[in-house]
Amino acid sequence: MQLKLFEGGEEPVRPGKVVIKSFSIASVTYQLKKVFCGKPGCTRCALGIGHGPYWYSYRKENKKTISKYIGKVLKGISGKNATLQKFDVKVERTEKPGEKIERIKINIFKLGEIYCFKHFFDKEIFEELSKCYNHKKYRFELKNTEELDKGLRYLKHKGFEPVLIEDLSGYMVKLDIYRKYADILKKAVGWRIKGKDRIFIMKDLASVAEAIEKGAKKVSTVGIMPSQLVM
Repeated sequence: MQLKLFEGGEEPVRPGKVVIKSFSIASVTYQLKKVFCGKPGCTRCALGIGHGPYWYSYRKENKKTISKYIGKVLKGISGKNATLQKFDVKVERTEKPGEKIERIKINIFKLGEIYCFKHFFDKEIFEELSKCYNHKKYRFELKNTEELDKGLRYLKHKGFEPVLIEDLSGYMVKLDIYRKYADILKKAVGWRIKGKDRIFIMKDLASVAEAIEKGAKKVSTVGIMPSQLVM
């Protein structure tokens, strides 16, 4: 399967898993993961939907990690019988005042007059947000403050922690235009060529660190307008 890059090239989708939920009981860790197969012709991976999610268990044995595929439903774990939907609903309903439940953070960047973010959602949430998904740039776009407000409320309702980012300092990296950039682009919400460099806005600080490991360098926002990174 091939995905078009923003400037007309092509980027292959690589197989992988994205952790959605994780908890441990005794010496066993249980993780709910979205799977991206990377097979040619797989539209679910191309649209960022993926497969599953599926439960996996992990435990240490003789200094080795033993993994086990469980399936879509987690049964018999402290009375849990959790599909992704049931698990999320339980988290939302059992949260008490003053009690902080770990939520997945999603950065929403203000780029010019629009608000952009990237995240791999399950099919239900993706379909709800599909009207604001830009298939050419592989990102979600909220066109105005009204759409932003609705998006923030929906993501919070679904158990996420949306964070509005207006100061791009710390999220921008650059890479020489002659270097390979596909892996960095996959986790960027916007980019633009400036001189001999490609400037990227990464979706989170973890992505910034990954980009630097791949040869990118941090860049100052001085002299760069957010609107210049909107395509």
